[in-house]
Amino acid sequence: MCKVFRAKYMAHLSRALEIPQAVRKALLAKDWVVYCKPPVCGTDKVVEYLGRYVNRIAISNRRIKSVDADGVSFEYKNYRNDGAVEVMYLSGVEFLRRYCMHILPPGYVRIRHYGYLATASKDRLHSIQRQLNRPLSPRRRPKKTVAQICADKGLDYNLCPHCSEGHLHFVKAISYWPRAPGGTYAALRELLSAAI
Repeated sequence: MCKVFRAKYMAHLSRALEIPQAVRKALLAKDWVVYCKPPVCGTDKVVEYLGRYVNRIAISNRRIKSVDADGVSFEYKNYRNDGAVEVMYLSGVEFLRRYCMHILPPGYVRIRHYGYLATASKDRLHSIQRQLNRPLSPRRRPKKTVAQICADKGLDYNLCPHCSEGHLHFVKAISYWPRAPGGTYAALRELLSAAI
């Protein structure tokens, strides 16, 4: 099976890309490993298989406290109350509605990449792309400053948004915005009152 998969994969790859002969020989010389499992049979097996993918995506089992005929109670962190753990009770329909909001749209997959596509192997992917004379991916645009973006659009970013005549001047950089309710606005009010 490994030899057949390797041959078919390389045939399709050769049709899509111009692969240098040395790279092609090196790929064909390696023993490929094909991971193959028997198909899932029966509804209980399908539910068990899908459960491994949906488990802990929207909510973990330990957070669900009780399930009855009318609804579900579960723990959640209330960030408006300093991250305190609280219990919420929802009707079964509402719980399922919120749970289904975590289902990905068609065409999106929630499976991690592995092999040369894994995050830890980006250097290897760039090496492969260089050998194939392909552009490095992802294609990153050079970062622009706010001034450059505004200049491209013909805007003056220093212009006062209220009177459109005066210009804004740098006063102070705020390195930390407190998360407490009102803390952000209090710091902003203090900064503006000092500037005026």
